[in-house]
Formats: sequence, structure tokens, C-alpha cells
Amino acid sequence: MSEGEQHIHTKLTEALSPHKLRVVDVSGGCGSMYAIDISSKAFEGSSIVKQHRMVNQILKEEIKDMHGLQVYKIINTYTIYSSRHVHDPY
Repeated sequence: MSEGEQHIHTKLTEALSPHKLRVVDVSGGCGSMYAIDISSKAFEGSSIVKQHRMVNQILKEEIKDMHGLQVYKIINTYTIYSSRHVHDPY
């Protein structure tokens, strides 16, 4: 696990105590794009938008250096890919 992957893994683990968490640098090793699969009881009862905001809040400093976040899988499990522009219309 790279330093960036470990850093994100640790922050999400401390904040959400997930029962499933996988962080992968999908940028080719430069750390600008990560795929995150996460499932946590902390998401239960929250809307999809609120769940995404929870992850954004936890990683707000890291997101500044990433490309953005896109959520692909829902139902308490996320796959998040970053791209250069972060846009949260809510």
C-alpha cells in the first residue's frame, strides 16, 4: 500500500470504522486519483448525498490535491474516483 493509500485508509478507518475498506491509487502512482470501496454502518439511515458529504468532509484536505470525487456504487458501499475538479452542487 502506498503512502497516499495508507493515509486515506487511516483517515476513513478512524472516522467511519468501516467493515469494508479498500483504497487504490489508480493514477499510475502519482497520487492524484484514488478508487475507494467503503462500507460502514455509519452510513445507515443517511441519504446518498449525506453519505457522500461524510466522505468529502473526512477527506476535505486530501481532495484539494486530487481531481475530484465521483460515486459509482451506493447502498452503504462506495467506489470513489477522483478527477481534477471537485464539484458538489448541494
